[in-house]
Amino acid sequence: MKRLIFYLISFAIVAILGVVTYPITDSSSAITFFRYRRMVALEKYAQKLQRTESLVQGSYVDLTEYNSSYAKTPSTAFAKDDSLDYYYYIQISIGGQDFNVLLDTGSSNLWIPNKDCTSSACVNHNKFDSSQSSTFKPSNYYWIIYYGISITSSVYGIVGQDTVKVAGLTSEDQTFGLAIYESDDFAPYSFDGILGLGLDSLNTMPAPTLVSALVEQNQIEPLFGIHLSHYLNFSDQSSITFGGVDESQFRGEITFNPVSNPAGYWQIDVDDVLVDNSPVGFTGKNAITDTGTTEIYLPLADAQAIHDLIPGSWLAPTKDFFIIPCDHSAVVAFKFGGVSYEMPAMDLIFYPIGGNECISNIAVGAINGSDTWLVGATFLKNVYSVYDLNRTSIGFAHNR
Repeated sequence: MKRLIFYLISFAIVAILGVVTYPITDSSSAITFFRYRRMVALEKYAQKLQRTESLVQGSYVDLTEYNSSYAKTPSTAFAKDDSLDYYYYIQISIGGQDFNVLLDTGSSNLWIPNKDCTSSACVNHNKFDSSQSSTFKPSNYYWIIYYGISITSSVYGIVGQDTVKVAGLTSEDQTFGLAIYESDDFAPYSFDGILGLGLDSLNTMPAPTLVSALVEQNQIEPLFGIHLSHYLNFSDQSSITFGGVDESQFRGEITFNPVSNPAGYWQIDVDDVLVDNSPVGFTGKNAITDTGTTEIYLPLADAQAIHDLIPGSWLAPTKDFFIIPCDHSAVVAFKFGGVSYEMPAMDLIFYPIGGNECISNIAVGAINGSDTWLVGATFLKNVYSVYDLNRTSIGFAHNR
């Protein structure tokens, strides 16, 4: 039997806590920073989401059977983790030039700054120089993306093709964006650009995503797995596995859930949420899983229902976030495909604002008033997640 091929690369964690834009020095700046992040996350999904009913239920997959269904061999690379679990990025090479790119399952574009970018956001970032690449191919196409960091937040530029290398893999003639303008909001970030890991239908450039291109070029199988580490676990390393799963990062079975939205988001149905094993009683909810977002955003009524089961919680007068006791012990679990996945009490804390009061990582934020939730790294770092392009489904397994 042939062995499964998968490519693993660990990636560094970047905290935006304390960046120039919003240094946290007291409770007021912590709240301001939280609201800034809330705006970033919610406006990213400002377009109307069309939801379709799932055709099948979540299904268990035995790890041995799952691995044997593919036919390629492992290649592993490791990198350093640091900071506070806010953002995760990896290093890639484009045309022989290295860039740090944010891992973002909530978008599908690959872009980096171009050498001609004079925006302040480009000044301290690595920029692509086409004259230094013998494999670069220009085009007459332009692209633009609005990220919702602020009303004017956008990135735009030209489209090109070049050789992209990541985790020992090579994609020839990969389409990517070269930003000639970035709004100032991107200036404080440690990553140079973004690697969109969403489905092809979300790509604003008329070309396959990097993952899809690697599949088409027979470099990998049509899936990737992600492990996000906890910063307090210094022996742990975050990782993304292209073309398979990293068996060392999870235990038990992978449970797959079909994607419920054809618009290109990794969006699945939610069974329920439990607080200290008590079901909240949600029905008809669905969630977008987004590694490019830290917090969890729910409509007010849904967020309230969860916090009602956490003693000492209360809604801020502005009704956009909740305060929880910093020493709370509540264990919140999200249930997908019939399986519950717990988050430890510490992961519910965004930041202390004084005394025993902390901002909760489960915040208020409806996406166009829908029943769609936005589930970021606060939850995702507590599971091993697998994104299957063939089945158009997301699998979760318990971390080791």
